[in-house]
Amino acid sequence: MLPIQSGQQMVNAGQRKPKVSDDALSVDLQDKQLKLLNENLLQRGIFFKVVRIRKSLFARGTFLLIDGTKQRKRVSLGLKAATFEKDFALVEERAIQFHLQIRKLGHLPAKDWWMQKFEPQKQSFKILVKEAVVELEKNFWLGKTKTSAQSNTWNRINCELKKLPPGAELTADLLVAHIRETPENSNSRVKACQYYKRLGRVNSISGLEKIDPLQAVDYKPEKFDAPDEEHLQDLVEILREDERWGWCFAALYVYGCRPSEVFSLQLNKDGTGRVLTIKGKNKQPTWRTCLALPQHCVDSLNLQEVSRPWEVLEPKEYDSKRARELVNQWGKWLRTKRGHMELTLYLVRHSWAVRSLRRNIQTKLAAKCMGNSVGEHVKTYLCFQEQKNVAEIAAKLS
Repeated sequence: MLPIQSGQQMVNAGQRKPKVSDDALSVDLQDKQLKLLNENLLQRGIFFKVVRIRKSLFARGTFLLIDGTKQRKRVSLGLKAATFEKDFALVEERAIQFHLQIRKLGHLPAKDWWMQKFEPQKQSFKILVKEAVVELEKNFWLGKTKTSAQSNTWNRINCELKKLPPGAELTADLLVAHIRETPENSNSRVKACQYYKRLGRVNSISGLEKIDPLQAVDYKPEKFDAPDEEHLQDLVEILREDERWGWCFAALYVYGCRPSEVFSLQLNKDGTGRVLTIKGKNKQPTWRTCLALPQHCVDSLNLQEVSRPWEVLEPKEYDSKRARELVNQWGKWLRTKRGHMELTLYLVRHSWAVRSLRRNIQTKLAAKCMGNSVGEHVKTYLCFQEQKNVAEIAAKLS
């Protein structure tokens, strides 16, 4: 046998391909499968996440323990991460099984829970609306601290859920029927779709895709007629004398802020003021500059002498529940005082926007003073801008 030449050895050596780490390929695949799995679980209303720790799979989330306390934990699913490469469905089934175990027990199951014999609930299992709402409420508060803002959010959801018959079986068809009772392309339909679908997901109801086509996609602000300015100003002067609501009503007219913002309104000598904006999710209200319009009304209506049923001087003092209660009382008061005028507190606010158009105040500035985005402002008051433009052209042609 002839000896192998050194050149041939180099050729053979060059044919060896560098070994690609199987572990690296496996981890990349597992990451993609984990992302897909967690998206699927979220669609089912399951809010824990499946994570890989070393080479095993765990459920990570905030769970209710048997002693009634809540704790953020990682709980083993009893599966290796490599299971993804052979049987994605098995991992998904195990995660759903874990979720159903918690629902069945009302708390986190014991260690090695997957070793126990467990029969998942079949889709044919009936759940009543009242039971489903209880389940949704538990799910809503899981891992949350009960703040006034969170309580208000739950109350809004629950107010919509109360429209469902409590003793009826919860089905997708029942939810669709009640959604159809709301006006098309309305904000109320948007909210109904969101809340009812959430109720269905948390309770693993099938057929929820029927709700999707009902979702309003072209919501437009409700059109309104601006109140007659002369009559409105007369009414403001008359009602200014009211001890409880007179100052608030006049300030709303002059500064155009939201009714709930009037309780924080602070006046400056230069014709401006500042108010606390409405409270955002998990955020404190912030100060916003507003503008008196017309400015002479600050003196003629004696607005420097502030008199209101509730005063908010700092962001931390703001209570959205208290503000909403007072605005409701204020609105009822106005209905008894407005006479022949079809007037609401928000129409008084809208009148400020119409005056700003007639006085040629820049749209961006007017929107900022009112706490609106420019897009929202234009969309709401576009018809009045068009009327103004047509009137100006007509005047030039005469």
